[in-house]
Amino acid sequence: MAYRWFIGYSLDERLPDHSTLSKALDRFGDEVFNNLFERSVAQCQASGLIEGKVLHVDATTIRADLDINKVNQVGSADPDARFGHFPDGKPRPGYKQHVAVDGRARVVVGMEVSPANYAEEKGVVAMVDQVTERLGTAPEAICADGVYGSGRNRAALEARGIRFVSPPLKATTPVKGEYFTVEDFVYDNDKDVFICPGGSTLICVGRESGRPDRRRYRASRKDCRTCSLKGQCTPSSYRRINVGKNHAAMVRLRADSKTESFKQLYRMRAPTVEGVFAEEKCWHGMRRAWRRGLLKMRIQCALVAAVINFKRLITTTISLLAGNKTNLISVFAILCQKFRMIYKYLCPKTKIFMPVA
Repeated sequence: MAYRWFIGYSLDERLPDHSTLSKALDRFGDEVFNNLFERSVAQCQASGLIEGKVLHVDATTIRADLDINKVNQVGSADPDARFGHFPDGKPRPGYKQHVAVDGRARVVVGMEVSPANYAEEKGVVAMVDQVTERLGTAPEAICADGVYGSGRNRAALEARGIRFVSPPLKATTPVKGEYFTVEDFVYDNDKDVFICPGGSTLICVGRESGRPDRRRYRASRKDCRTCSLKGQCTPSSYRRINVGKNHAAMVRLRADSKTESFKQLYRMRAPTVEGVFAEEKCWHGMRRAWRRGLLKMRIQCALVAAVINFKRLITTTISLLAGNKTNLISVFAILCQKFRMIYKYLCPKTKIFMPVA
């Protein structure tokens, strides 16, 4: 009787079959669960839990229910799973969950799912656009780990008026040894040239073969031959530099990364977004996929993200109302209401969800 009361069924109503939830995954598709996730975000925003100024973006791997010898094979039980690197360093079949977490109360405001071999840094701009549309306002800053720290992401977010807080990729030289890196050269964006530490100019001589987004710059042999810094610059007859088309944005990112405000924002990243991943895996079964296929993985991630958001909402409600017996009764009523809403959303009382005789 208590169970019936809690989920809102009267004594003479027929309960859904135990297979309702598993069959609902196939019947609903991911749209219903995405709507549930979006409703959780909307309720958290209406309750003031979402500030929207600083978002933390990251991805985590989820182990697929698949033999490693069946990955990407004809007839595979999970045709969407791909090899990815897991925390222990070993490649395993799985998926990646990409999330954007608000910095105030760790509410998940954006979520995407991909095969485990997807380069996570590619989807950060699209996720930011998605979250901006959902919340109705653009964030002031996006925090992400060093994997995302590219000039392309910096340029795209810069164009949207958003600060990008991510450790930039380390500058390297085209040859081994202790030579000047690209950071030692000054880039003139207006003239599209580099000025070397010795004062000579490196001009653009074309693009890298097979990589149209990369440009090649080189100094003249004459300048390098007479330069007193040649031993610190290159063992070749002239110095060359290969950079991406968004190098100017990367220069600005490297400069910004040295500021105290950048470092302070970045220190907030790990406890915020990685704390959400730990919560998902320790308490909500996100170490492994519950079912097979990208669609089912999206459903799992959307459902868990919604549950986490409702937990944030319930915790805040309890802290506001707790204090006396009357308020505790109100808290219990709200808890029942939220869990009933989730259950009813997933198990509506219609004939289509009853077991087939």
